Amino acid sequence: MIKSATFKWNNFRIVFSIREAFLLFFFLLITLPGECQPDLTPNGEQPGPSSIPCEVQLFSDEIINFLHEERDKLVAKGILPEKKQTQRSLLTTMLEWPLRQVPGYSNPTYYALVNHVDLDPGSGLLDYNCGTKTYNNHHGNDISIFPFWWNMMNQNRVEVIAAAPGTILAKLDGEFDMSCTLTGDWNAVYIEHADGSMAWYGHLKEGTLTSKTPGMTVSTGEYLGLVGSSGTSTNPHLHLEIRDSHDQVIEPFAGDCNSTTMTSWWSSQRDYWVPAINALYTHDMVPNIDFCPETEKTNFQNNFSAGDSIRYGIYLSDQQDGLLALFEVRNPNGDLVHNWSRNYTGDRTWNWWYYNYRLPDDAVPGLYTYTATYAGQVSQHYFMVDCPKELGLDFETVRENIIYQATSSIVTYNEIIVYSAGGLSAFEAGDFIEINSPFTVTPGSEFEIRIGGCPTEFNPGSPPVLVQGKR
Repeated sequence: MIKSATFKWNNFRIVFSIREAFLLFFFLLITLPGECQPDLTPNGEQPGPSSIPCEVQLFSDEIINFLHEERDKLVAKGILPEKKQTQRSLLTTMLEWPLRQVPGYSNPTYYALVNHVDLDPGSGLLDYNCGTKTYNNHHGNDISIFPFWWNMMNQNRVEVIAAAPGTILAKLDGEFDMSCTLTGDWNAVYIEHADGSMAWYGHLKEGTLTSKTPGMTVSTGEYLGLVGSSGTSTNPHLHLEIRDSHDQVIEPFAGDCNSTTMTSWWSSQRDYWVPAINALYTHDMVPNIDFCPETEKTNFQNNFSAGDSIRYGIYLSDQQDGLLALFEVRNPNGDLVHNWSRNYTGDRTWNWWYYNYRLPDDAVPGLYTYTATYAGQVSQHYFMVDCPKELGLDFETVRENIIYQATSSIVTYNEIIVYSAGGLSAFEAGDFIEINSPFTVTPGSEFEIRIGGCPTEFNPGSPPVLVQGKR
């Protein structure tokens, strides 16, 4: 039985398993019928029956009745006025973007806006821009974290934040948050704004909701929870739903086909298409992006040996037809190892590609740079070839005597190096260390250490930061 398919292009091999090729084909090329669909791009795969009974309106009606009851409680406590404001002009703060990466993560882009509000009153599809980036009877905007959404969710990488200031009407928590089916209740935060409109923040991760209670206020940008996949959801994303003071659905994006508002509710409305590189990664095997967490495989790898095969991955949001992507890989000396280009076809809410390349048997050891340029954006990823996996450094050790004056260019394996500059410090080398002679450190200064062309520590998505010592 055939288990894999290989496509060769410009001396690169693009390798998929048959299952992955089949999934990717449907994920990228099929437009789903106008039935009640999960919260996915309309170009995504439907992981179930082709037709699913629509219960969105019933679900929304239940939430509205629940929120009326919760609001009445806050009115009785004197926290909210009995009557809502009804003038749109009274909204003093426009909507800001409701997601942000947590500190320590810096993907160029970390989300894809996959669905807008469906503005067609019938069975057809119509978004604010007169397109079909929605599914039937959808009442909100779905913003998926991407790529490898389950990995991102498990690492708590993306926070949901208040798009506008307001008062918390209600919170729902305690629901299973790794759903990849169209069943279950969600975790959510509901906020009323100054003009009486509401924002629903749904599908949040269980146990991560704000500690604030109903009746307390939040400011723009304040933490509400983490992106999850609770309730009727097929992958981790935020469902942001806006309702006016009369509980009617508002599509906050202004456009020719949006009759719910004449002006944008966003302080700065993003374009309909925003082509971007979400991430570059290197893999030792072809990864698997899937709708269920059990089958997602990242296969990240940033340490290779000469002769290894590398899968260079590029992950795009809002891929647009005809945009050219340029790629290059350079070795530690800055020499070009390989370069290629790809003119992508078709408009895709998200897309990803892998390019298989075998490192030369005499590949230069050290830090390599994988660069992609797309839609005016330059993104880089770093990986190492024939570098030690770890280097233990101990800057706290102080020795009474100088064991070795670090003036040589090479210090051997496991040698203890001690240098003197108005005091004594030491570090241990876990492999060959390249020392630039003379090696002296002035108190208060910093120094850097490389293992040959290899950094001792680095972030694959950022320029390498060499281990720095301080006196």
